[in-house]
Amino acid sequence: MCILAYLTTVQLLCAQNTIQVTSFNKLGMDLSARTRPQEDINGEPCALIKVINAGNDYVFEGSIVKKESKSGEIWLYIPQGTKRITIKRKSKTNRFEFPEAIEFATYELILEDEDKYHKGAAFITSAVIPGLGQTAFKRSYGKGVMLMLGEAASLGGMLVLDNMRSDYVNKSNMATNAQDRIDFMKHADDYGTTRNICMGVAAALYIYNIVDVIAAPARKKKRADFISFQPYIDFNNNMGVSLALNF
Repeated sequence: MCILAYLTTVQLLCAQNTIQVTSFNKLGMDLSARTRPQEDINGEPCALIKVINAGNDYVFEGSIVKKESKSGEIWLYIPQGTKRITIKRKSKTNRFEFPEAIEFATYELILEDEDKYHKGAAFITSAVIPGLGQTAFKRSYGKGVMLMLGEAASLGGMLVLDNMRSDYVNKSNMATNAQDRIDFMKHADDYGTTRNICMGVAAALYIYNIVDVIAAPARKKKRADFISFQPYIDFNNNMGVSLALNF
């Protein structure tokens, strides 16, 4: 089961190394290519492709005459008849072949929003190691680390307490004095109760981890740190720095 989950996660991560194109359509009612014409080197009017969900860190290669950055869009003017463009961002690449002949018209090319995270891979990852999906996919670093530590502490405490309970049960079975047997069994019951509490905490953290990795939105911040500092001055003119953990 763990091997299958690992292989599935690896496949999903490898799929993410390619920039995904959600759709490509001709906008018959959009006259932007005609109202804002751009000519190619042969004096022919260019087609216009409006790329959605692309930021300024995207690189476009191919027969591109002009590139314009708009709010939430990139406008590419390309010669009619162009067959493909190459889209790059960091280590990701997509050599996109146009499904139809490019004409003097306006087109819309929608890329997958990379601020979203792959819920399937995040779910599988957190199901195997609680908190890892939050850290690896959602950029919720503080929450992910605390879930990992909380789950590890709960499971570790459960194992230690269960061993101590077993020791006292064995001592009770070997005791020759009735009062000693009662005292040993009382200690065993106490350790058993505490063990059950740890078991409940571990189960609650695991369930919360699964629900959170599926339902909670991913953090928009790109930075890895989850600790923030802010200077402050109180009513008595005392100065200092406040520390906050961002989850």
